[in-house]
Amino acid sequence: MVNMSEQIDDGLPISEVGIWGEYKYRMIRNYCDLFTNAMRGKWDHLVYIDLFSGSGLVKLRDTNKLAYGSPMISLGLKVQFDSYIFCDASKTNLDTLRKRVEKAYPHIDVNYVVSDVNKAVDKIHEILPRPSKSYTVLCLCLSDPFRMSNLNFNTIKKLSNRFMDHLVLIPTYMDANRNIKVYLKPNNKRIFNFTGIKDWREQWAEVEAKGVGFDIFLTDCYGASLERDTVKCCV
Repeated sequence: MVNMSEQIDDGLPISEVGIWGEYKYRMIRNYCDLFTNAMRGKWDHLVYIDLFSGSGLVKLRDTNKLAYGSPMISLGLKVQFDSYIFCDASKTNLDTLRKRVEKAYPHIDVNYVVSDVNKAVDKIHEILPRPSKSYTVLCLCLSDPFRMSNLNFNTIKKLSNRFMDHLVLIPTYMDANRNIKVYLKPNNKRIFNFTGIKDWREQWAEVEAKGVGFDIFLTDCYGASLERDTVKCCV
């Protein structure tokens, strides 16, 4: 098991992220920790799914700091999940992550899916353990797309055929706020594909007049879609 307070360059490929990544990974660790502590004992099997797993170790841009990515964070919890599914479109990322995981956590149940996440739902469902009346399964699915085009809401909806908690990091600054003029064009489907809301332009016109920022609007839209299409009674 790795020491989560000490990130050491292991000679394998390392991705680079903005300095904000340090805060993001701390929030992910806190949420995962709350999840496993709260759900352990209430469910027979807890599964962690990471749709954009990366290679497991990152460098914080403009610093000499290294930080563990979300897969290694999820593996390093005091109260662990029972199994893990790591998905990434890059085979290089997953091959590197596999090496890191096998060195630090050789006995943990981990599956790797090399795929565009929007094409990976069937494979993920195949891997998930089958629940029954006497064997309950709950998943936590982390989605941290670089841009909105990387993740369709229909993917989240399909994954939620199983009992699943979603933690979604919405790229409001790097994508939405920078490209709003492009997305407002009548034929652009990016926001619809990401949120699943057809009349989002009409809704945006109403809230923009009230001084609401596009980042807040987009986050609220996503939350409304999650509540509408994915909420189940889990406990």
